[in-house]
Amino acid sequence: MLIIFILFDSFGSKVRSTKYDIIWNNDMDDFSTPGLTNFFEYPPLPNNFIKAGKRPLSSMSPLIFYDQTNGNVKLVVGAAGGSRIISTTAWVAFRSVFLNETIKEAVDRPRLHHQLSPNRAYYETLFPQGFVDDLKNYGQNMVPTEPATAATGILVSDNGVISANSDWRKGGGYPAGY
Repeated sequence: MLIIFILFDSFGSKVRSTKYDIIWNNDMDDFSTPGLTNFFEYPPLPNNFIKAGKRPLSSMSPLIFYDQTNGNVKLVVGAAGGSRIISTTAWVAFRSVFLNETIKEAVDRPRLHHQLSPNRAYYETLFPQGFVDDLKNYGQNMVPTEPATAATGILVSDNGVISANSDWRKGGGYPAGY
């Protein structure tokens, strides 16, 4: 089982339930507000304006990969980090599935993120400078950034060994095991 908690920003809405003693999230930022970009610099989208009974568009995108020959789970990946969730989850899955990296290698690697608007490619400061220079030469607006997402993943090897990794970027913690 892989669980990702997303409160959005530090301490969510900064409102605590007195009855249940939990901190509520502030996922309302996933809605668009006319004339305002959100916390992650997404421009407002009319089809995502607040309306009664409506759910906001979200970047939440957990992935589960199955072995098509026997139906067994091979990889489970999820992330927290706003608009960077999709690129982080895809990055970890790609490196695990197509580059045959361990889940630790795939989760721990420096990351790159581009969300089209604004037209900037954000790269973690540990990202290989040669790649950054190449992307600049292709006209990309490269912006260094501190780590901003936390991924978690479980990978099952062909011989059934289960390995897991909890991202160092979230400041500690280890997979709980099974």
